[in-house]
Parts: sequence; structure tokens; C-alpha cells
Amino acid sequence: MKSPLLTSAGIARHIKKGHGQGSKESYKPWLEVRHVPSLGKSSRVVGWKTGRVHSFLSQLELRAFYLFEWENEVTDIREQFPLFPQEKTKEICRALGIRHPQEPNAESEMVMTTDFIVTLADGSEHARCIKYAQDLEDPRTVEKLEIERLFWAQSHIDWKIITEKEVDETVAKNIEWFHPKKNASSLKPITEQEIEVVRMEIEVEVFAGFRPLNEIASEADDNLGQRAGSSLSIIRHLLANKVWLADLRTKIEPSNQVKIAPYETSQKHSVRVA
Repeated sequence: MKSPLLTSAGIARHIKKGHGQGSKESYKPWLEVRHVPSLGKSSRVVGWKTGRVHSFLSQLELRAFYLFEWENEVTDIREQFPLFPQEKTKEICRALGIRHPQEPNAESEMVMTTDFIVTLADGSEHARCIKYAQDLEDPRTVEKLEIERLFWAQSHIDWKIITEKEVDETVAKNIEWFHPKKNASSLKPITEQEIEVVRMEIEVEVFAGFRPLNEIASEADDNLGQRAGSSLSIIRHLLANKVWLADLRTKIEPSNQVKIAPYETSQKHSVRVA
């Protein structure tokens, strides 16, 4: 699919459609999976904090997103955020004496983006660029990052680069495992009452940690007449909603013993991205 962002007219239409504008559920990322040639590493996920579909162009972006989702103080996550007005990045390039980023065969300079704008409960906004460490060895990549850094510095917005060294893969994958079960609607036809019944049935054994989660959940399904897999889905739901909390730095393997505790006694476990 040819990108609609290769001409000034295409960029104007994109803006008119609302891309790069809004917040939470109304935000539309400047770039979506369909706008970028896929290398098989792009993904789309419905967010907890926004209720909308988020678009990610790399696995590292996806993993960083899961860590942002987990933080209580994060209230909004906007990915592929455009650096507007575009004249500002052009001025920075002229001052630095470097070429402005432009797609091959494009008629106009590209609209630069920042991977994430993360909003905290205090209203502050933080720009985060997600890059693999090896990419920082490329001189042209470094030039583009300097444009981005200066843009946000002029806007008085905190900006940082996050590499895979700051994103704990195990933590991210654990969150990914229970992420889809956050909303009770994802458990249908299981009801809220049934969720509570299962919780009370298995909580003591889960906290004891002597038996694998799969075994505890399967036994509960049999005892309570639930469909196979129901209790394990409820465990994921309770973890997603921080009713229970596992040590996220240890891979959660349902076929093994897993250390789980009530959330209020486990808040010391922070997964905040720098």
C-alpha cells in the first residue's frame, strides 16, 4: 500500500482526518501499521488506559507499551506522535546543517514522530523514543534523534531514549500474558459473581504457591462446574486488575509454581521505565 504521506496534499488530508490529534480514546496516531511497510514485527493492541487500538511498529515499542500500561500514574499513552509544526523541525535541521528526514521519492519532507507521549496523573507529558541499542551506532539515526531532542527541549517537554536495556522483557511478556483479560467482558459468559466465587475457591492455594497454577485452576473448574480454562482466565483477570500481584521479574509459567500475593503487600515491585 502506497503511503498517503509522500506529498504535502497527502499530509494535509491526514491532518484533516484527525491523525496526531486528540487524547485517550479519541487520539489517532500519525502512523499506523497500514502506513508503514511491515517486517512482521508490527502489532495492534487494545489499551487499558485508552480503550482504543494502539499501533506499534516494533516488538520493543510493544514491550515498552506494556510497562507504561502497568504504571498506576500513567493516564494516557499516545504513540507515533507527530512533531508539529513541521516548520520547527525544518528550522532545527537548518541550524544543525543537516538534511531533514524525507522518504525516497517523496515530494515533501516527512512529518517526524516520537514513539510515545506518556501523560502522568499530575498532567505532565513525557516524550519517549524507543530504539534498539545497536541503532544508536548509526550516524544518521543519531542526527534524527538530535532533531527530536531539540524539538522537545524547545517545547519544555521531558525527552528520553529507551533501549532494550531499560525494558525488562520478562516483565513485559508477563503483562502481555494477562493483558487481554483486564475487562470482565473478556471472560464472558463468566459473570462478576462467578469471578468472585472462583477467587474465594482458589485464593488460599494460589497464595501458598505449592502447586502449579494450571493444576489449581483445572481443579477449580471441575469443582465449580466451570468450562475448562475458566479459572485460569480469572487468574489472569485478577492479575491484570492488581487484585493479586506476581513477581513480574520472574517468568509466569502456569505449568509451574508461581509466587502470587495480595496486591497491597506487593507494591514494592515497580516496573517503571526510565
